[in-house]
Amino acid sequence: MPWMEEAQPAGWYPSPTDYSGHWMSYWDGDGWTSIPARLASRKEQEDFEWPDPPPPVGAKTLESVSEIHLDELTLLGGFGYPLVQNSLCRLEFHEREVLVTGQGASSTETLSILYSELTSLSISGAGKIREGGGFVGGGFGLEGFAIGASVAGLLNAMTTKHRVETLVGLQTDRGEMVFLCTTVEPPSLELELSRVRSLLRKQPDNPHKQEAGVAEELSRLADLVERGFLDREEFNRAKDRLLG
Repeated sequence: MPWMEEAQPAGWYPSPTDYSGHWMSYWDGDGWTSIPARLASRKEQEDFEWPDPPPPVGAKTLESVSEIHLDELTLLGGFGYPLVQNSLCRLEFHEREVLVTGQGASSTETLSILYSELTSLSISGAGKIREGGGFVGGGFGLEGFAIGASVAGLLNAMTTKHRVETLVGLQTDRGEMVFLCTTVEPPSLELELSRVRSLLRKQPDNPHKQEAGVAEELSRLADLVERGFLDREEFNRAKDRLLG
């Protein structure tokens, strides 16, 4: 501690292991003694200014978080990329690209997809799914019911399992890949990839993205015409605005 580098008189000081300043430890002039720490009084807490605690070992600030790795993902399907379906893959999200490593036709392949190429990064899925259990207690009388309920509770505890199903989708003009993640639930993964989403938003507009958006909107308008919610003249005006 900086203030302990100089000789300090013996006495009670904020505990070196408690950065809140709520606990006091005894300094004998040369080192901390083994006397149990005591709670600091309000006056003592006001008199001492204690620094903020250092970050945990290995901790990263939000600004320093860069690479995110997702291991043992199963490639469920897609098209346009030379990876084997149902094989295990690894995703690495870097500053400007996502690296996809998986089993190719004859060897391991590592694909580089720039964020400027991505038209969609989707996260969905059921999340945590419960399996097993379902046993219900029973029996005649209070004693029978109690025994049955106890057995049912034990069986439920023994047979209930949880699994995680999170789908991660990468889509580009070239193709699409959908992965199954069984370690992180969708909300947690959304948080982890929030910085990646921010990087995607900063990418220059992809003309193919814009074309896809226009085609989607035209398809929606045509559907409204078919269902009688929009007449042909209104459709033509809206189409001119989109194409203009």
